[in-house]
Amino acid sequence: MSGLVIGIVCAGFGVLASLTDGQGISEEPPAWTQAVIHKVRTPLSESLSLPIDGAPLRIVHRREGAARLDIKAHATTEEIVVRLEGDGWDSPSPLGRRTLEQNLAHELAHHRQFQAGPTEGEPLWWHEGTAEAMALGALVRSRVWTAGLASEWRDKARMQCVGALGRGTLDDLWAGGDRDAIYACSYLMVEAAAEASGMTVLRLRRGATRAMASGTALSDYLEKVAGKDMARSLHAFAGRSYVHVDGAWVIEQLQQGEL
Repeated sequence: MSGLVIGIVCAGFGVLASLTDGQGISEEPPAWTQAVIHKVRTPLSESLSLPIDGAPLRIVHRREGAARLDIKAHATTEEIVVRLEGDGWDSPSPLGRRTLEQNLAHELAHHRQFQAGPTEGEPLWWHEGTAEAMALGALVRSRVWTAGLASEWRDKARMQCVGALGRGTLDDLWAGGDRDAIYACSYLMVEAAAEASGMTVLRLRRGATRAMASGTALSDYLEKVAGKDMARSLHAFAGRSYVHVDGAWVIEQLQQGEL
């Protein structure tokens, strides 16, 4: 994801200082958002085996847009940028807190990916789907989220993916930047592959990174560790159109390796 690299700079866990881009479009992020990040970054980093004083974190807040509670974030090997948009962030809310926690966990998961090996050239669904799955695992292991919250998040992901399947093939939606396809559907694909392989997502990803580095295609690796039925189902899930099919049924068939 992309966003302006402006706003609040977090040097490890030091004092947060406000910066603008010179055009006055950046504002001091609400104190409660800063407090959430300070509270959860350490346990999330530890859960992902990351140094707690790792990559600098920048926060940008733009209040334009009444009642909006939007967030965009991205990670590079050097930093994490979180961009809050709308005045919905002005006051704390359970939804705002969960959104901030999940996005921070996701970007920290990308840093874990960068540490594990090169990510260039890997399929978008694999890159983002494994980050979503790693983030969810970290949120639960660190007790930032309860198992109940994680279950609610999975249910929401399934609903979002059902919506995406009704709009076209995932291959086309990924190419078009459809967020539900990129994150929710990709997460479900990774979850299904990990379940079929009997591995944790992190172990599955490590194996895939080594395999791809040696010239093995991701699809061939997944067929080896998760089985031909799952590999075929992943391919069908991504490439076939299910616009006129019950999306919930399609997801169930994927999880069972029966597409």
